[in-house]
Amino acid sequence: MIRAFAVAYATGTLRMDTSTALWAITLASALEIVDIPFLGWLSDRIGRRAMVCIGLLCTVLYAFPFFWLLETRSTGMVVLAMLIVIPVCKDMVFGPQAALVAELFDARIRYSGVRVGREFGGALFGGTAPFIGAALHSATGSVAPVALYVIAGCVVTAFAVLAGRETAHDRDDHV
Repeated sequence: MIRAFAVAYATGTLRMDTSTALWAITLASALEIVDIPFLGWLSDRIGRRAMVCIGLLCTVLYAFPFFWLLETRSTGMVVLAMLIVIPVCKDMVFGPQAALVAELFDARIRYSGVRVGREFGGALFGGTAPFIGAALHSATGSVAPVALYVIAGCVVTAFAVLAGRETAHDRDDHV
């Protein structure tokens, strides 16, 4: 949702130059080459659930400031907004996600369990999130409902993560 909605909001509503928004996202995305493996490694040390919950908390705390930075229409502030939301907030959740989800399943059903849960969840919620964000913004003329939607998604995700078991130090199930 972050990339698609941010570009649409920055260029459509805020009337920013498309290249500014795209370069900010490109720079932030380039940092993912380094930070996703690092955050995955860090989750091996502190725990996957802890890392994901820290990322969710960062996202909750940053949901409104993210839009405030975009609304400055300043190239530097837009780049800063993307440098915080993508390689920090999002990737604290994304970095350990593959290991967390895979390790929740026994090795003999792991592939099916991960695929079904991740693909259906991604299509139903991740795939529709930019449209829901756009609809919320269009209906209200404000990004506040969009930020609240992001926060609600983080809360639901936190409950799901905390309902599962910690897998970082469970070496018996690794195949």
